[in-house]
Amino acid sequence: MNTKLIFDVIGIDGSPVDIVKIKNNNDLEFNIEAIKRMTKYRYMHSKQPQYKNFNSGNQTSAQSVGTGRALARVPRIKGSGTSSSGQGAISNMCRGGKVFGVSRIKKIWNIRLNIKQKTKAYQSAYLATLFPSLVISRGHNIQDAIIFPLIVEKLIEYVRNISEFTRVLKNVGGFNDLKKFRRSKFKTTQKAQKKGPVLIINSSKDYSVLTKNIHRIEIRQVKNINFFNIAPGGRIGRFCIYTKDSFLAIFNKIGKIDYTKSLCYRLSSKRDIKKHKNIKKIYYMSN
Repeated sequence: MNTKLIFDVIGIDGSPVDIVKIKNNNDLEFNIEAIKRMTKYRYMHSKQPQYKNFNSGNQTSAQSVGTGRALARVPRIKGSGTSSSGQGAISNMCRGGKVFGVSRIKKIWNIRLNIKQKTKAYQSAYLATLFPSLVISRGHNIQDAIIFPLIVEKLIEYVRNISEFTRVLKNVGGFNDLKKFRRSKFKTTQKAQKKGPVLIINSSKDYSVLTKNIHRIEIRQVKNINFFNIAPGGRIGRFCIYTKDSFLAIFNKIGKIDYTKSLCYRLSSKRDIKKHKNIKKIYYMSN
């Protein structure tokens, strides 16, 4: 049986405006193993290839003394009158010696994922934003949200002022999740900082002005959204605020499990090959 999913759409003032109905949701799956695999391989892509010099640890004039002196047959530094003379060198158990099994540049640092595994990871990351229990367990505050998931009409994309944007968040919901970041002092630290809500839109305009003085909120487009924008650090259940167009666009990518087209922007469809007897004539033809 094909069941229906019904979601409410609210306006900027918080009143209900429209309803979104989605059919054929039996193909959707929630796979945690795909998320773990995605985070692991994406982390490997960000790493820079490192290796060690093959001659490190061998740059000493060390030589073993031999047997019969009640000493280990480890190469020892030559010379006399210095503190380093007689110390062990070169072997991997000594100070400043060689390293066993050193990493090389030929190692496969970047591991590629299949398109099916990518789509399963994106599916489960998007579906986790629809469950309030997973969003609350991640640390978000959704008490002021009128409905969940939060789907707003398209008029929110035409807001150009910071004061109007905060007024919309107070009417719709999601402003309480930003209060916990106001009192804290923002410093440039290496620790991972907490993430706030995300507004996902379907337009190509620049909205960096709205997030200039509001900390920990992000505005992302559907075509440029990343896996770590929805599940930062591999932890699913981020608080997402959708528009109606962006919600339908994302659900079309998730619901239709066509692995050749969904969530793979690099893959292009095959073009028809045109054949002609005299190709040189067409190539050098003048306009």
